Amino acid sequence: MRRRVGSITWNDNGGCRIEIERGKTPDGKRRRLRKRFQNITEEEAELELLKMSRELGADDNFDGHTTLHDYFFERFLCAPSVNGKERMPSTKAWYRDALRHNVLEQLGNKPIQRIAHTDIVKAIQGSKSPTATKKALRAVMLAAYDDGLLDEKPFQRRIKTTASKREKVMPWTTSEARRALEAFREAPPEYEAWLILGLSGLRKSEALGVRPCDVETLEVVDPETGKTLEAMVIHVRRTYSEANGEREAVKNEASARIVPVIYSGRKRLAAILEGRDPSARMTHFSENTLNRNWRTLIQDFGLRYIPPKMLRHTSDTIALNAGVALDLNDKMHGRTEHGTTYRHYFNPDLGAMEKAARRIAI
Repeated sequence: MRRRVGSITWNDNGGCRIEIERGKTPDGKRRRLRKRFQNITEEEAELELLKMSRELGADDNFDGHTTLHDYFFERFLCAPSVNGKERMPSTKAWYRDALRHNVLEQLGNKPIQRIAHTDIVKAIQGSKSPTATKKALRAVMLAAYDDGLLDEKPFQRRIKTTASKREKVMPWTTSEARRALEAFREAPPEYEAWLILGLSGLRKSEALGVRPCDVETLEVVDPETGKTLEAMVIHVRRTYSEANGEREAVKNEASARIVPVIYSGRKRLAAILEGRDPSARMTHFSENTLNRNWRTLIQDFGLRYIPPKMLRHTSDTIALNAGVALDLNDKMHGRTEHGTTYRHYFNPDLGAMEKAARRIAI
């Protein structure tokens, strides 16, 4: 794709040549800078192009000729998010994928000021993922408006998107979760640990980041009886994902919490932790490896398939069906909005609703 500030030419070996032309030398020749790179990602190449343009004194001020492509790679991805923090690599990758496949091919070379509402509608409705495309393009265009590149605020008119309907996957019931805990005794220890952590209500990235040193056994007091209880808890304070790696940080302030390990999995988790490196991730596999092997294990054990991330949905649903107060449940799961729980996590099956109907029968 053509860029205002330079060009990137890729070769078959995974390398590229980046070339910048800007201004003239004292003898009247064009100022030119070329560099070759090997084993570099597309995002890294775009950032190198930006650095090189600055070496030649390229103007950082965007104008009416700025294309959507240039603005996206040179300003939007480099700028902080709306909360003032640098965007995570996984977030940047999501934006790149959403725009690269659905928008930039059509609108990338078009000056951002000349992108009309009809252009936006066509790009969104013609994409394979209209909802994601709309979300990503809206963020970019609003950022351009905030930066003064657009005179009128974009997305003031509604754009209808039709999401493809998929069959809803219900979380495990209590009996299915119990069967899974029994079956996974025959699984590799790190996958059994993953199951226990997921059923304890951890997010996928939180469960993948847990180390033995984050798990603690301590004494607590029962608020009703005053008796002392032994608890096994997880200090949720770090995460792991393919894109972001290991991070000493969590999703938000509410996510930094202490979570009790699901009671029926405590003895097994203690046995798994014995003799392990306290500072090494308990589940040493990658997300892709987890997704692939999880499906195989579920099939081998004769369990109903649910995606790995739905262990958290299962934890929510079982807890609420058991009568755990909504405030307490959300606190344990690291959330601050009840609406999120009901929209995405609480999925009672028909049996639970029938039981409730009999309880409130007149």
